[in-house]
Amino acid sequence: MTEVLLDTHTFIWALSNSAELSAEARGLLSRPEINKMLSLVSVWEMAIKIGTGKLKLPVSLESSLRTARGAGLKLVTIDL
Repeated sequence: MTEVLLDTHTFIWALSNSAELSAEARGLLSRPEINKMLSLVSVWEMAIKIGTGKLKLPVSLESSLRTARGAGLKLVTIDL
């Protein structure tokens, strides 16, 4: 199975259906056979930016992650 690790911007752009997300990335994310992953580091980064007022999401981060995980997104833990 092919896997893709979304960076923070890609995740945010996908959530907000932003034009910043390339057609190629949008196509990859729409393919059900691709295992989509997001690092907990990205979640941490978004939480910090939300807390400082530098990031606004269309819905809460918790709700966004719940929806994304329900659609098959896997969270990748931090390991040394």
